Amino acid sequence: MHCTTMKAKNPKPWTPAEEERLGTSGDNEIARLLRRDRSEVRQRRRQLGIPVVMRRRFWTVEEMSSLGTLSDRKLALVLNRTIASVQNKRQQLGIPPGEFKGRYWTDAETKLLGKVPDRQVRSRLGRSLYSVRTKRAALNLRVEQPEGKKYWKRSELRRLGKVSDEELARRFKRSYWSVHSKRVGLRIPLQQPRTRPWTKEELRLLGTMSDRDLSRRIKRSYSAIQLQRLKRGVANPHLESRPWTKAESSLIGNASDAEVAAKIHRSVAAVRLRRRKLGLREPTSLVRPWSTSEVELLGKVPDEVLAKRLARTRQAVQAKRACLGIPDPTRPKRRWSAAELELLGTAPDELLARKLGRPRKSVQAKRSALQIANRFSPRAPAWTAKELAKLGKKPDRLLARELRRTLIAVTAKRRQFRIPSHGQ
Repeated sequence: MHCTTMKAKNPKPWTPAEEERLGTSGDNEIARLLRRDRSEVRQRRRQLGIPVVMRRRFWTVEEMSSLGTLSDRKLALVLNRTIASVQNKRQQLGIPPGEFKGRYWTDAETKLLGKVPDRQVRSRLGRSLYSVRTKRAALNLRVEQPEGKKYWKRSELRRLGKVSDEELARRFKRSYWSVHSKRVGLRIPLQQPRTRPWTKEELRLLGTMSDRDLSRRIKRSYSAIQLQRLKRGVANPHLESRPWTKAESSLIGNASDAEVAAKIHRSVAAVRLRRRKLGLREPTSLVRPWSTSEVELLGKVPDEVLAKRLARTRQAVQAKRACLGIPDPTRPKRRWSAAELELLGTAPDELLARKLGRPRKSVQAKRSALQIANRFSPRAPAWTAKELAKLGKKPDRLLARELRRTLIAVTAKRRQFRIPSHGQ
């Protein structure tokens, strides 16, 4: 995969007449008048420290009288306003929407809400379930036993946290997440179950048999027995782990981990861990290592041809070649001629790149390597004595607009001469 870079166009220089229009209207309007991009106008306005103009358009009597005569979308196009502006103004004045194709709620229909389940109201009135639920929620009505929902009783809420959520879910015939979410929402902590104290008989049995056999005998978890034994410093003479023999280690790497585990009666995880400690590769692994002869062929033929020859993917060949820093043979390096070197610095890099048919970064890098100055780079004019005398007497933002410099340049220059800002 080859990375591609977007070449930015050379921006058109700003004239004083264009800069004077910045801030007199919105950025969109200025961009349309100056035939520039909106982001370019916004960036230049911020560099000069000019605030954005927010012109509010008030509603006229004729515009407000037209509200509700058409749909908000159509009226927004007629009045040249946004749909949100038309909708907010209409709702503020309490005007119903125009061209309403829906069905208004009657008093008889509203009386049914909350008395019967929403699905029954939907079938009776011929409305959608969403419409019924939205209208009922707007009226703050509640259904006693809606379908698919079971309200919590006070007796159920009192038992939250006293028993595990799984046990309460079985008792209440609810889902685990319903019980868990309700308890967490009410900030009720779950009481930790009481631990069973160890008896003297149980402590005497530690180390007399394997931990797993003891866990089955005294009905405790394997981790609890192991933790208690390690805590009291009791050794385990019945350790389940089995040392590796030379015959077992010799089988690793010759077959898959699952096959070796079945032969020597060990777990697959134990075989995998032993293989990694020995630095061996699983033969059934999908990753195919590169041989010395294959690496020597990289960069001598195109990646597609070499991929077919080695029965590998083109991406694998390309990634291996890029990892070793081997150049692409299909892209021969074009050397700089003496005539091309003489042109460096005589024109802007972008213009010279188009003339020579080279990337702009290539021209710029070659010119910098030869230490050739770029006389065509835009530079800010030097500060005059009159400009320096104005530093600190006005706010930096206003002074930047007056001197036609960036706010950063004015602030940096003032701090360079340790001049306090205006008002300090």
